[in-house]
Amino acid sequence: MGDTKAFDILFQRHSPRVLGFLVHKTGSDRLAQDLLQEVFLKFHRSRHQYLSGLPFLPWLYSIMRSVLWDELKKKRREDLIDPSQLDQIAVEPGRMETYEPAALELLPAAQKQAI
Repeated sequence: MGDTKAFDILFQRHSPRVLGFLVHKTGSDRLAQDLLQEVFLKFHRSRHQYLSGLPFLPWLYSIMRSVLWDELKKKRREDLIDPSQLDQIAVEPGRMETYEPAALELLPAAQKQAI
């Protein structure tokens, strides 16, 4: 019972600032709301790891940075190639040389450089 009340107080007190930071970093209210939920869910799941003698905010912000970083990594993987372009780069086995220039143009700059 006390855990629920304490969680509610912490959420009410700190969620506006966390949400504002997430909106600023993501540029999306909707995504920021989703990440806010993830931050406080992660906080709730790991509450037993918190050392009560240490300041709370740096710990909460480290959770927030972790959630944001995970989202950015996920977003980078999704942005590597547009799924609608997959049909354009599908080729028959052994026929890659005829499609290579077109397929190469579909890749992000870093992948073009690697090839």
